[in-house]
Amino acid sequence: MITLSIKIDPNNQNHRTALDTFLNALSAKPQLAAKPQPQPAAKPAQTPEQPALTIDEIRAAVQKKAGAHRDAIVEKLSELGAQNVSTLAPESYQAFIAFLNGLA
Repeated sequence: MITLSIKIDPNNQNHRTALDTFLNALSAKPQLAAKPQPQPAAKPAQTPEQPALTIDEIRAAVQKKAGAHRDAIVEKLSELGAQNVSTLAPESYQAFIAFLNGLA
């Protein structure tokens, strides 16, 4: 009887294939399950981005609402860190237009 010691890296597909071939040659015919290949990470679902608003669009929306809601508009601008529409940060445009659209 011959004692044989084989060291393989179970994460190495070449080692696994070589061992499988060797064992098949000895007629033991065990079939090693192929290690599943890692799947690429799924891309996160892309949310449709809102179109970029311009300062002119903000001004037009304010003009439509200012007559009936001047105080609320001034208060919202203040909450967003602006003294007026001209000083409103572009990253606040979406929040501000949503506020304006919510006014009756």
